Amino acid sequence: MSILREKFWILKSQKTVRDVVRRCVRCRRYSSKSLVSDPVSLPSDHVKDDYVFDVTGINLAGPLFTRDGGKVWIVLYTCAIYRAVHLELVEFIVH
Repeated sequence: MSILREKFWILKSQKTVRDVVRRCVRCRRYSSKSLVSDPVSLPSDHVKDDYVFDVTGINLAGPLFTRDGGKVWIVLYTCAIYRAVHLELVEFIVH
């Protein structure tokens, strides 16, 4: 902008130069910030070496209806250390 002002006086030159630089692909590429982020420390129960399903989460999904008119539920067990998943099918029979 200073080189431009040596020869010409343009009204609203700062806004015009800013708009031109924003539209320029090469200028945007060289002035962009890198996408590097700092690594985040994981919780201790995610990093420790332990048995599978030592730290467990349990959830129940359903009911699902079978073809014969019964109801079944899915029990979902998740391991917080290794992210393993175990599914069990449970049927409740009411007499």
